[in-house]
Amino acid sequence: WDEIRAKGGAYGASAISTRQGLVGFVSYRDPRVSDTYTVYDGVPDWIESNMPSEDEIGSMIVSTVGSAYFAPRSPIDLGNAALTRYLIDQTAADRQAEIETILSTTPADFKAYADTIRTLKETGKEIRTALGGANAIRASGIFAEEDVKEL
Repeated sequence: WDEIRAKGGAYGASAISTRQGLVGFVSYRDPRVSDTYTVYDGVPDWIESNMPSEDEIGSMIVSTVGSAYFAPRSPIDLGNAALTRYLIDQTAADRQAEIETILSTTPADFKAYADTIRTLKETGKEIRTALGGANAIRASGIFAEEDVKEL
């Protein structure tokens, strides 16, 4: 966030991981695409050099479980969540298993996440995409001209 949004001038930045094992880094309206990809490349090293303490992990666990599973929700939000669980065929046992996985998080999990991100790049299994102004994307020098499409 600091490097991409605050220093780099993008309107936003985030990281996502899905239940299916996809990992993604996203920036929004990013004027410095090349610099942003340099930041992404450094994420594994950053994680390893900024490993959270046991207390920090405990706080993260409480925050994650509380906000994702036990936060107060309106009736419409409860209905939407139930519909989503139905559509993705998620059972109560699946939800409980997720909670138990979160509760058992250790520093080794952070190291494994860093290793996963590093391995994606090293094995050529990463996909690089940029959505935004064609001029900023061209200026990055990352993408071939024929790969830059204007919508």
